[in-house]
Order: sequence, then C-alpha cells, then structure tokens
Amino acid sequence: DKPTTPSRPSANPRPGEIFTEPVTGLEFVWIQPSCFIMGSLDAEKDRYANEVPHQVCLKGFWMGKTEVTNVQYRLLIPTHDSGAYESFSLNDPQQPVVRVNWQEAVAYADALTGKTGLRVRLPTEAEWEYAARAGTRTRFPAGDDPAVLLQTANTFDQETALRWPRWREQAGSGNDGHPFTAPVGSFAPNAFRLYDMI
Repeated sequence: DKPTTPSRPSANPRPGEIFTEPVTGLEFVWIQPSCFIMGSLDAEKDRYANEVPHQVCLKGFWMGKTEVTNVQYRLLIPTHDSGAYESFSLNDPQQPVVRVNWQEAVAYADALTGKTGLRVRLPTEAEWEYAARAGTRTRFPAGDDPAVLLQTANTFDQETALRWPRWREQAGSGNDGHPFTAPVGSFAPNAFRLYDMI
C-alpha cells in the first residue's frame, strides 16, 4: 500500500511539517506562531531607511516549500509562457514560473483556492521576512558573507558571466552552475525547510 496525500493539512501541525496539496503537488511547510524583530540592523550593509527594527507577532501559517514551478502554474493557467532570456529558455517544467505580476500571482492563488477549497494567498511582508530569515539576524539566512549565497540561492555569478560576458564586471566571484533560473529546490533549504527564499 502507498500512503495517500491528505486533501487537508492537519489541524495541529508540528513546526516544519509538510503538506502536499493534491491538485498541483505544491508542498507547504508549517511555520509556527512566533514573534520576531522585523527590519534590518542599522549596521547591516545595503539596508534601506524604512527597515527600522520592530517586533511583529505572527499566527502560524503554511508557506510554499519552493517557488511555484512552470508545470504547477500551468495546471491552473495553461496559457502561461515564462518565455526566454535571449537564447536561454525559462520554460523548463521545474524552473520557477517567471513573468508573473502581482495580480497574476493573486489570480493563481484564487484559482487554487477554487479548485481545492483551501484558503491560498500570498504571504504578507512580515510572514515572508520571518520565513526567509528562519530565525536568524544575519544579512542572509546562512550568514553575513555573500559567499554563503552560493549554498542557498541562485545568484548573479560567474556562470552567468560565462554566458553573457558583458555582465562580467557585475557578477559575483562564485559559480552556482546555473546561468539564469535554476530548477526549484536546487540549493540548500533554510532552517525552516524552505528553499529559494533569497
């Protein structure tokens, strides 16, 4: 016997519990209720003036484990085309859906709500920041050094510069193996088991 995917998340989820939505196969991770300091410390490099640290308390919520893929998006919006950048296709089934504006993202969430009866929405700014930071206070979830991004994020690096030499000056020094978008989940997750948060 193979276990079946429940059609509803559990009523009392544990931190980090994963729920697989059965229509699209989207996986969601339970983020437990918590209070955290939202914003950036004054000394953090590249911070904006409106990132004043302040405490925010959140109810628990489910967050997508990865970005929505092209194949998952097209199950509900079949006409979507992520297109290409020059000769690099952005339409691989496991690449994250791109060229979607806020209204289209909301429409996707609404369509998924209609198909499943689950309440699906975009995260609030506070929910996203809490989930992205995953309990850290460093510049990036894996530390302050930009080099740590090669472990956790698809970055603008030497792989991109190899394909588009005109960008060599702006590219970082590492190489993550992906010149443009990477298949979702290609890098290490953060402490909340979420991928691709940077």
